[in-house]
Amino acid sequence: MAFISLPSTWIEVGRALKKKIFNNLKNSLDDHETRINGLEEGANKIELFNFEVMGYINHYSAAELVQIGTFKAPIDLTIIEASLTLMNSSNGPTSNSDGYLEIDLQKSTDNGVTWNTILETKPRIEVGVTDTGSVSGIVTFITNGENINADEIVRVNVTSKKDTQGSFLITVYGEIA
Repeated sequence: MAFISLPSTWIEVGRALKKKIFNNLKNSLDDHETRINGLEEGANKIELFNFEVMGYINHYSAAELVQIGTFKAPIDLTIIEASLTLMNSSNGPTSNSDGYLEIDLQKSTDNGVTWNTILETKPRIEVGVTDTGSVSGIVTFITNGENINADEIVRVNVTSKKDTQGSFLITVYGEIA
């Protein structure tokens, strides 16, 4: 329910107060509180960034796939989720069952001079998982690592890839702090 303003005829000078005025005000305030509670409970989850890593990444080592993507926070935010999804596009190799795909998220508070991981456990597609659409498990953040201030930078590093690696999607969600 959106806020409904009181009709001017209900509040004319000299008119008696009516129960429906108070009911209207109560309903509007109840709705307002419900919406605030929804935001506080994470209903304001937004996608911060999402990109597909495509092509023949088999030609590269994991060390060569450092900083394959960066994100500069426009406002203070909290990262709440990061995931990998196997895409295995028909334009390149598909993922095989040997090895695992894993990424790390790192943040820099000094405009890219130094980088520190913000993850305790990293998004990973396990050995044996090859199906297109397979998604990594839940990640765990280092205490306060998920808080990103405006103008801080987050980068994505591939820490491990499958022996034959198809394309994959990296998605990171957050909340406005």
